[in-house]
Amino acid sequence: MAQNVFEIWRRPNIEREKIGIKKELDQVLLSHREEGRLLYIIEQINQLSETRDAEKMLRRFILVMSALVHHYRFGGLGKRQINDLAMQGQEILRVVGVKPGHNQVAFLYSELHSILSDIHHSNHEFAQALWERQLSAKIAIMPAEHMARQNLGMGTCSLRLGNAALAIHALKNGLSQTEDPHTRDRIRVQLVKAMRLAGRLEETRELIQESENIIRDESCKLELQWQRVTLHASASQDLSEMIAITRKGMSHDASSYLMELYLWAAGQPKMKWLDRIPALDRSSGLVNINAQHHGQLQSITQSIAEAYDSTVPFIKRISEIKKVMPRIRDMPFVDHELLSWIAMARWLYRNRSYELAATVFMEYKSLSLKLSEGASGDILGLADDLLAINWTEKYSR
Repeated sequence: MAQNVFEIWRRPNIEREKIGIKKELDQVLLSHREEGRLLYIIEQINQLSETRDAEKMLRRFILVMSALVHHYRFGGLGKRQINDLAMQGQEILRVVGVKPGHNQVAFLYSELHSILSDIHHSNHEFAQALWERQLSAKIAIMPAEHMARQNLGMGTCSLRLGNAALAIHALKNGLSQTEDPHTRDRIRVQLVKAMRLAGRLEETRELIQESENIIRDESCKLELQWQRVTLHASASQDLSEMIAITRKGMSHDASSYLMELYLWAAGQPKMKWLDRIPALDRSSGLVNINAQHHGQLQSITQSIAEAYDSTVPFIKRISEIKKVMPRIRDMPFVDHELLSWIAMARWLYRNRSYELAATVFMEYKSLSLKLSEGASGDILGLADDLLAINWTEKYSR
Protein backbone atom coordinates (compact mmCIF):
# COMPACT_ATOMS: atom_id res chain seq x y z
CA MET A 1 0.00 0.00 0.00
CA ALA A 2 2.91 2.39 0.71
CA GLN A 3 3.82 2.60 -2.97
CA ASN A 4 0.19 3.13 -3.90
CA VAL A 5 -0.13 5.93 -1.33
CA PHE A 6 3.10 7.54 -2.49
CA GLU A 7 1.87 7.64 -6.09
CA ILE A 8 -1.60 8.94 -5.28
CA TRP A 9 -0.83 11.39 -2.47
CA ARG A 10 1.49 13.57 -4.55
CA ARG A 11 0.86 17.28 -4.91
CA PRO A 12 0.03 17.31 -8.64
CA ASN A 13 -2.48 14.51 -8.16
CA ILE A 14 -3.95 16.19 -5.09
CA GLU A 15 -4.46 19.42 -7.04
CA ARG A 16 -6.13 17.52 -9.92
CA GLU A 17 -8.45 15.78 -7.48
CA LYS A 18 -9.35 19.12 -5.89
CA ILE A 19 -10.29 20.57 -9.28
CA GLY A 20 -12.38 17.52 -10.17
CA ILE A 21 -14.30 17.56 -6.88
CA LYS A 22 -14.88 21.31 -7.17
CA LYS A 23 -16.47 20.82 -10.61
CA GLU A 24 -18.59 18.01 -9.19
CA LEU A 25 -19.78 20.15 -6.27
CA ASP A 26 -20.45 23.13 -8.53
CA GLN A 27 -22.86 20.98 -10.52
CA VAL A 28 -24.60 19.92 -7.31
CA LEU A 29 -24.85 23.59 -6.32
CA LEU A 30 -26.59 24.47 -9.58
CA SER A 31 -29.22 21.79 -8.98
CA HIS A 32 -29.64 21.84 -5.20
CA ARG A 33 -28.28 25.19 -3.94
CA GLU A 34 -26.02 25.59 -0.87
CA GLU A 35 -27.97 23.39 1.52
CA GLY A 36 -28.19 20.56 -0.97
CA ARG A 37 -24.48 20.77 -1.74
CA LEU A 38 -23.58 20.43 1.95
CA LEU A 39 -25.87 17.41 2.32
CA TYR A 40 -24.26 15.84 -0.73
CA ILE A 41 -20.76 16.41 0.68
CA ILE A 42 -21.69 14.83 4.03
CA GLU A 43 -23.31 11.85 2.29
CA GLN A 44 -20.19 11.30 0.19
CA ILE A 45 -17.95 11.50 3.28
CA ASN A 46 -20.12 8.95 5.12
CA GLN A 47 -20.02 6.55 2.17
CA LEU A 48 -16.22 6.60 2.31
CA SER A 49 -15.91 6.32 6.09
CA GLU A 50 -14.68 2.71 6.12
CA THR A 51 -12.38 2.81 3.11
CA ARG A 52 -8.65 2.24 3.34
CA ASP A 53 -8.06 2.70 -0.36
CA ALA A 54 -5.52 5.51 -0.87
CA GLU A 55 -7.38 7.13 -3.76
CA LYS A 56 -10.73 7.05 -1.99
CA MET A 57 -9.14 8.39 1.21
CA LEU A 58 -7.78 11.34 -0.78
CA ARG A 59 -11.28 12.00 -2.09
CA ARG A 60 -12.65 11.76 1.44
CA PHE A 61 -10.05 14.23 2.78
CA ILE A 62 -10.85 16.78 0.06
CA LEU A 63 -14.57 16.38 0.78
CA VAL A 64 -13.90 16.99 4.49
CA MET A 65 -12.09 20.18 3.57
CA SER A 66 -14.93 21.12 1.19
CA ALA A 67 -17.48 20.72 4.00
CA LEU A 68 -15.46 22.98 6.30
CA VAL A 69 -14.97 25.62 3.59
CA HIS A 70 -18.68 25.46 2.78
CA HIS A 71 -19.55 26.02 6.42
CA TYR A 72 -17.19 28.99 6.67
CA ARG A 73 -18.87 30.63 3.67
CA PHE A 74 -22.50 29.61 4.14
CA GLY A 75 -22.93 27.93 7.54
CA GLY A 76 -24.88 24.72 8.05
CA LEU A 77 -22.76 22.70 10.46
CA GLY A 78 -22.94 22.42 14.24
CA LYS A 79 -19.87 22.60 16.49
CA ARG A 80 -19.85 18.85 17.03
CA GLN A 81 -19.91 18.26 13.27
CA ILE A 82 -17.04 20.72 12.76
CA ASN A 83 -14.95 19.02 15.44
CA ASP A 84 -15.74 15.59 13.98
CA LEU A 85 -14.72 16.68 10.47
CA ALA A 86 -11.48 18.18 11.82
CA MET A 87 -10.67 14.90 13.57
CA GLN A 88 -11.51 12.95 10.42
CA GLY A 89 -9.15 15.11 8.38
CA GLN A 90 -6.29 14.60 10.81
CA GLU A 91 -6.97 10.86 11.06
CA ILE A 92 -6.91 10.44 7.27
CA LEU A 93 -3.54 12.18 7.06
CA ARG A 94 -2.18 10.00 9.87
CA VAL A 95 -3.41 6.76 8.32
CA VAL A 96 -1.92 7.47 4.89
CA GLY A 97 1.36 8.49 6.48
CA VAL A 98 1.37 12.24 5.85
CA LYS A 99 3.47 13.81 8.61
CA PRO A 100 3.89 17.45 9.61
CA GLY A 101 7.16 19.08 8.65
CA HIS A 102 9.25 18.96 5.51
CA ASN A 103 7.50 16.41 3.29
CA GLN A 104 5.86 17.60 0.08
CA VAL A 105 2.23 17.13 1.16
CA ALA A 106 2.49 18.47 4.72
CA PHE A 107 0.76 21.58 3.36
CA LEU A 108 -2.52 19.67 3.82
CA TYR A 109 -2.11 20.05 7.59
CA SER A 110 -1.61 23.78 7.11
CA GLU A 111 -4.74 24.06 4.95
CA LEU A 112 -6.79 22.14 7.51
CA HIS A 113 -5.73 24.35 10.42
CA SER A 114 -6.19 27.50 8.30
CA ILE A 115 -9.86 26.78 7.59
CA LEU A 116 -10.44 25.90 11.25
CA SER A 117 -8.92 29.27 12.17
CA ASP A 118 -11.28 31.01 9.74
CA ILE A 119 -14.28 29.23 11.25
CA HIS A 120 -13.28 30.15 14.81
CA HIS A 121 -12.79 33.77 13.76
CA SER A 122 -16.23 33.92 12.13
CA ASN A 123 -17.70 32.60 15.42
CA HIS A 124 -15.89 35.37 17.38
CA GLU A 125 -13.65 32.74 19.01
CA PHE A 126 -10.55 34.85 18.57
CA ALA A 127 -8.14 32.98 20.86
CA GLN A 128 -8.98 29.66 19.18
CA ALA A 129 -8.61 31.32 15.77
CA LEU A 130 -5.12 32.52 16.67
CA TRP A 131 -4.21 29.08 18.04
CA GLU A 132 -5.17 27.34 14.79
CA ARG A 133 -3.47 30.01 12.70
CA GLN A 134 -0.23 29.51 14.64
CA LEU A 135 -0.46 25.75 14.18
CA SER A 136 -1.04 26.26 10.47
CA ALA A 137 2.11 28.37 10.22
CA LYS A 138 4.32 25.96 12.18
CA ILE A 139 3.09 22.54 11.13
CA ALA A 140 4.51 22.54 7.61
CA ILE A 141 7.34 24.19 5.69
CA MET A 142 5.54 26.58 3.36
CA PRO A 143 6.55 29.13 0.71
CA ALA A 144 7.15 32.72 1.83
CA GLU A 145 3.91 33.98 0.26
CA HIS A 146 1.90 31.45 2.24
CA MET A 147 3.72 32.44 5.42
CA ALA A 148 2.97 36.10 4.72
CA ARG A 149 -0.76 35.32 4.63
CA GLN A 150 -0.43 33.29 7.82
CA ASN A 151 1.33 36.20 9.53
CA LEU A 152 -1.45 38.50 8.35
CA GLY A 153 -3.95 36.14 9.97
CA MET A 154 -1.93 35.90 13.18
CA GLY A 155 -1.54 39.67 13.30
CA THR A 156 -5.26 40.18 12.80
CA CYS A 157 -6.17 37.71 15.55
CA SER A 158 -3.54 39.07 17.96
CA LEU A 159 -4.79 42.62 17.51
CA ARG A 160 -8.38 41.56 18.12
CA LEU A 161 -7.27 39.97 21.39
CA GLY A 162 -5.66 43.27 22.41
CA ASN A 163 -2.09 42.07 21.89
CA ALA A 164 -0.96 44.91 19.63
CA ALA A 165 2.77 44.30 20.10
CA LEU A 166 2.42 40.67 18.97
CA ALA A 167 0.28 41.82 16.06
CA ILE A 168 2.91 44.32 14.94
CA HIS A 169 5.62 41.65 15.11
CA ALA A 170 3.61 39.20 12.98
CA LEU A 171 2.59 41.86 10.45
CA LYS A 172 6.15 43.12 10.01
CA ASN A 173 7.26 39.54 9.38
CA GLY A 174 4.48 39.14 6.84
CA LEU A 175 5.43 42.35 5.07
CA SER A 176 8.98 41.10 4.62
CA GLN A 177 7.80 37.77 3.19
CA THR A 178 5.48 38.83 0.37
CA GLU A 179 5.85 40.35 -3.05
CA ASP A 180 2.13 40.05 -3.83
CA PRO A 181 0.71 43.62 -4.11
CA HIS A 182 -2.71 42.80 -2.65
CA THR A 183 -1.26 40.95 0.35
CA ARG A 184 1.23 43.77 0.95
CA ASP A 185 -1.56 46.36 0.85
CA ARG A 186 -3.66 44.42 3.36
CA ILE A 187 -0.71 43.94 5.71
CA ARG A 188 0.25 47.62 5.52
CA VAL A 189 -3.24 48.77 6.46
CA GLN A 190 -3.46 46.30 9.33
CA LEU A 191 0.00 47.36 10.54
CA VAL A 192 -1.06 51.03 10.54
CA LYS A 193 -4.09 50.12 12.63
CA ALA A 194 -2.06 48.01 15.06
CA MET A 195 0.50 50.77 15.58
CA ARG A 196 -2.22 53.37 16.11
CA LEU A 197 -3.95 51.22 18.71
CA ALA A 198 -0.61 50.49 20.41
CA GLY A 199 -0.13 54.23 20.90
CA ARG A 200 2.90 54.40 18.59
CA LEU A 201 1.57 57.54 16.97
CA GLU A 202 4.69 58.96 15.31
CA GLU A 203 5.49 55.59 13.73
CA THR A 204 1.88 55.41 12.58
CA ARG A 205 2.09 58.79 10.88
CA GLU A 206 5.31 57.81 9.12
CA LEU A 207 3.87 54.50 7.92
CA ILE A 208 0.71 56.22 6.64
CA GLN A 209 2.77 58.73 4.66
CA GLU A 210 4.91 55.96 3.21
CA SER A 211 1.90 53.76 2.41
CA GLU A 212 -0.08 56.49 0.67
CA ASN A 213 2.43 56.30 -2.20
CA ILE A 214 2.53 52.50 -2.32
CA ILE A 215 -0.96 51.07 -1.76
CA ARG A 216 -2.92 50.39 -4.94
CA ASP A 217 -5.93 48.37 -3.79
CA GLU A 218 -8.93 50.71 -3.64
CA SER A 219 -10.50 49.23 -0.50
CA CYS A 220 -7.13 49.40 1.26
CA LYS A 221 -6.74 53.03 0.16
CA LEU A 222 -10.11 53.84 1.76
CA GLU A 223 -9.17 52.13 5.00
CA LEU A 224 -5.76 53.82 5.07
CA GLN A 225 -7.46 57.20 4.72
CA TRP A 226 -9.82 56.27 7.55
CA GLN A 227 -6.87 55.35 9.75
CA ARG A 228 -5.29 58.73 9.03
CA VAL A 229 -8.54 60.53 9.91
CA THR A 230 -9.01 58.56 13.14
CA LEU A 231 -5.41 59.26 14.13
CA HIS A 232 -6.12 62.97 13.71
CA ALA A 233 -9.38 62.64 15.68
CA SER A 234 -7.53 61.01 18.58
CA ALA A 235 -4.95 63.76 18.70
CA SER A 236 -7.30 66.72 18.27
CA GLN A 237 -10.82 65.57 19.25
CA ASP A 238 -11.87 67.21 15.98
CA LEU A 239 -14.26 65.09 13.92
CA SER A 240 -14.78 67.59 11.09
CA GLU A 241 -12.90 65.58 8.47
CA MET A 242 -14.49 62.34 9.62
CA ILE A 243 -17.92 63.90 9.19
CA ALA A 244 -16.99 65.37 5.80
CA ILE A 245 -15.84 62.10 4.22
CA THR A 246 -18.89 60.15 5.46
CA ARG A 247 -21.47 62.54 4.00
CA LYS A 248 -23.81 61.16 1.35
CA GLY A 249 -21.95 60.49 -1.87
CA MET A 250 -18.50 61.00 -0.36
CA SER A 251 -15.67 58.45 -0.21
CA HIS A 252 -16.62 56.84 3.11
CA ASP A 253 -20.41 56.92 2.81
CA ALA A 254 -20.74 53.28 3.94
CA SER A 255 -22.52 51.65 6.84
CA SER A 256 -19.46 50.61 8.85
CA TYR A 257 -17.85 54.06 8.64
CA LEU A 258 -21.12 55.84 9.47
CA MET A 259 -21.66 53.73 12.55
CA GLU A 260 -18.06 54.13 13.66
CA LEU A 261 -18.42 57.88 13.22
CA TYR A 262 -21.44 57.80 15.52
CA LEU A 263 -19.46 56.03 18.24
CA TRP A 264 -16.60 58.52 17.89
CA ALA A 265 -19.09 61.36 18.33
CA ALA A 266 -20.85 59.68 21.26
CA GLY A 267 -17.53 59.08 23.00
CA GLN A 268 -16.48 62.73 22.88
CA PRO A 269 -16.57 64.81 26.08
CA LYS A 270 -18.91 67.36 24.43
CA MET A 271 -22.27 66.74 22.78
CA LYS A 272 -21.63 69.09 19.86
CA TRP A 273 -20.33 66.34 17.57
CA LEU A 274 -23.48 64.26 17.96
CA ASP A 275 -25.50 67.32 16.95
CA ARG A 276 -23.44 67.71 13.78
CA ILE A 277 -24.13 64.28 12.33
CA PRO A 278 -26.81 64.89 9.68
CA ALA A 279 -27.37 61.30 8.59
CA LEU A 280 -27.49 59.76 12.06
CA ASP A 281 -29.99 61.75 14.09
CA ARG A 282 -29.86 59.47 17.08
CA SER A 283 -32.02 56.38 16.36
CA SER A 284 -33.85 57.11 13.10
CA GLY A 285 -30.79 57.46 10.90
CA LEU A 286 -29.34 54.17 12.07
CA VAL A 287 -32.41 52.08 11.27
CA ASN A 288 -31.86 52.46 7.52
CA ILE A 289 -28.17 51.53 7.51
CA ASN A 290 -27.36 48.36 5.59
CA ALA A 291 -25.47 46.42 8.24
CA GLN A 292 -25.39 43.00 6.60
CA HIS A 293 -21.72 42.55 7.45
CA HIS A 294 -21.72 44.69 10.61
CA GLY A 295 -24.50 43.21 12.71
CA GLN A 296 -22.80 43.55 16.09
CA LEU A 297 -21.69 47.10 15.35
CA GLN A 298 -25.15 48.12 14.20
CA SER A 299 -26.90 46.58 17.19
CA ILE A 300 -24.65 48.30 19.71
CA THR A 301 -24.57 51.64 17.90
CA GLN A 302 -28.34 51.69 17.53
CA SER A 303 -28.86 50.89 21.22
CA ILE A 304 -26.54 53.72 22.29
CA ALA A 305 -28.23 56.12 19.86
CA GLU A 306 -31.70 55.21 21.12
CA ALA A 307 -30.52 55.70 24.69
CA TYR A 308 -30.32 59.44 23.94
CA ASP A 309 -34.06 59.57 23.18
CA SER A 310 -35.41 61.33 26.27
CA THR A 311 -39.03 60.56 25.30
CA VAL A 312 -38.38 56.92 26.28
CA PRO A 313 -38.43 56.14 30.03
CA PHE A 314 -34.92 55.99 31.46
CA ILE A 315 -35.37 52.52 32.96
CA LYS A 316 -36.26 51.15 29.53
CA ARG A 317 -33.26 52.82 27.89
CA ILE A 318 -30.81 51.52 30.46
CA SER A 319 -32.32 48.03 30.19
CA GLU A 320 -31.74 48.06 26.43
CA ILE A 321 -28.13 49.14 26.96
CA LYS A 322 -27.65 46.20 29.31
CA LYS A 323 -28.86 43.78 26.62
CA VAL A 324 -26.11 44.71 24.16
CA MET A 325 -23.23 44.78 26.68
CA PRO A 326 -22.38 41.07 26.29
CA ARG A 327 -22.02 41.56 22.53
CA ILE A 328 -19.26 44.14 22.81
CA ARG A 329 -16.51 41.59 23.43
CA ASP A 330 -17.73 39.60 20.41
CA MET A 331 -17.20 42.46 17.97
CA PRO A 332 -14.87 41.50 15.11
CA PHE A 333 -12.59 44.54 15.55
CA VAL A 334 -10.91 45.72 18.73
CA ASP A 335 -11.25 49.43 17.84
CA HIS A 336 -15.01 48.96 17.63
CA GLU A 337 -14.95 47.38 21.09
CA LEU A 338 -13.01 50.37 22.44
CA LEU A 339 -15.44 52.85 20.85
CA SER A 340 -18.45 50.97 22.19
CA TRP A 341 -17.14 50.97 25.76
CA ILE A 342 -16.29 54.68 25.76
CA ALA A 343 -19.55 55.71 24.05
CA MET A 344 -21.56 53.68 26.56
CA ALA A 345 -19.56 55.05 29.50
CA ARG A 346 -20.22 58.61 28.26
CA TRP A 347 -23.96 58.06 28.09
CA LEU A 348 -24.05 56.58 31.61
CA TYR A 349 -21.92 59.40 32.99
CA ARG A 350 -24.12 62.05 31.37
CA ASN A 351 -27.11 60.41 33.01
CA ARG A 352 -25.39 60.41 36.42
CA SER A 353 -25.26 56.62 36.63
CA TYR A 354 -21.78 56.87 38.07
CA GLU A 355 -21.39 53.32 39.36
CA LEU A 356 -22.35 51.85 36.00
CA ALA A 357 -20.29 54.44 34.15
CA ALA A 358 -17.23 53.49 36.21
CA THR A 359 -17.71 49.78 35.48
CA VAL A 360 -18.01 50.36 31.73
CA PHE A 361 -15.22 52.93 31.61
CA MET A 362 -12.83 50.53 33.33
CA GLU A 363 -13.40 48.11 30.44
CA TYR A 364 -12.24 50.82 28.04
CA LYS A 365 -9.32 51.74 30.26
CA SER A 366 -8.12 48.16 30.77
CA LEU A 367 -8.29 47.39 27.06
CA SER A 368 -6.37 50.60 26.30
CA LEU A 369 -3.68 49.60 28.80
CA LYS A 370 -3.45 46.12 27.29
CA LEU A 371 -3.10 47.44 23.74
CA SER A 372 -0.44 49.96 24.75
CA GLU A 373 1.41 47.60 27.13
CA GLY A 374 0.57 49.83 30.07
CA ALA A 375 1.48 53.13 28.43
CA SER A 376 -2.02 54.63 28.13
CA GLY A 377 -5.43 54.17 29.70
CA ASP A 378 -7.00 56.22 26.89
CA ILE A 379 -5.66 54.91 23.60
CA LEU A 380 -8.26 56.77 21.51
CA GLY A 381 -7.66 60.11 23.23
CA LEU A 382 -11.33 60.51 24.18
CA ALA A 383 -11.27 60.21 27.95
CA ASP A 384 -8.86 62.63 29.64
CA ASP A 385 -11.68 63.91 31.83
CA LEU A 386 -12.88 60.43 32.80
CA LEU A 387 -9.35 59.30 33.64
CA ALA A 388 -9.05 62.21 36.08
CA ILE A 389 -12.19 61.24 38.04
CA ASN A 390 -11.94 59.65 41.47
CA TRP A 391 -14.69 57.11 40.86
CA THR A 392 -14.94 55.96 44.47
CA GLU A 393 -15.84 59.52 45.48
CA LYS A 394 -18.47 59.59 42.77
CA TYR A 395 -20.01 56.48 44.31
CA SER A 396 -20.63 58.27 47.60
CA ARG A 397 -22.55 61.16 46.10
